Amino acid sequence: PVSYTGQLVSDPMVQNILLIGADRNDNGTDGRSDSMILLSIDNRHHKLKMTSIMRDTYVHIPGIQDNRINTAYAYGGPVLTMETIERNFGIAVDRYVIVDFESFAKIIDRLGGVDIEMTKGEADLVNQYADVPNSQRTLKAGVQHLNGPQALYYSRIRAIGSDFERTQRQRTVLTSMVNKFKSANVGTINKTLYDVLPMISTNLSKDEILNLAGNSPKYMNYPMSQFRMPADNTWQGVNIRGMSVLVVDMDKNRELYKNFIFEDALNTAVSTASKK
Repeated sequence: PVSYTGQLVSDPMVQNILLIGADRNDNGTDGRSDSMILLSIDNRHHKLKMTSIMRDTYVHIPGIQDNRINTAYAYGGPVLTMETIERNFGIAVDRYVIVDFESFAKIIDRLGGVDIEMTKGEADLVNQYADVPNSQRTLKAGVQHLNGPQALYYSRIRAIGSDFERTQRQRTVLTSMVNKFKSANVGTINKTLYDVLPMISTNLSKDEILNLAGNSPKYMNYPMSQFRMPADNTWQGVNIRGMSVLVVDMDKNRELYKNFIFEDALNTAVSTASKK
């Protein structure tokens, strides 16, 4: 893939925060990023927008050989992952939040669990493999209340469907988490943040976190939209150097992605260097 050499597009009324779900290697070092979702807080259109980035997307990784996008995290952590997204899709990524999967389960439990509509196949897999006592292996088809380990396994199911469906499950869990906050007051939100912040890594400053917390009741009332990169009919599965990867029409995806995030304000969004 050819690196995008144009100016990055951003909007002062849109904040793009990269949510990274990361594996840990056995020695405790960073593994590959298992999930990547760009959360766009769009204060111009009063929306929250989630975009899953497929981990097998074949991209140019700055300073590294072209590879799957999830390898950027292993080579250079969140900073290289942000730069890789920017230099392939042309959109400024403002900040990052990293959650490892042990912490993800704890965060779900801090929230009191999440409600998810499941198929029988999904419920059977979670019952079989989630790290829970036998007494909790009672999930069935329909809307089910999942605790942390159950929600974690649901988010990572590989045995059913494709990786595209897997990213949809991850967006479903995040949407359920947001919905839990919709009726919460500022005190409850701040208490949850106080509990959760030690479990994440982020380059959000303390003031930025306080600002997000203070505005969270407003953000929780924003409708949530979803997108996925690559979009339908813009990619093909290819084997490169023994890897199964998604070769993407980058020009088409850049256009779709920018329109999703900035909508009718795209012409007023500014081209800028990314803020780190």
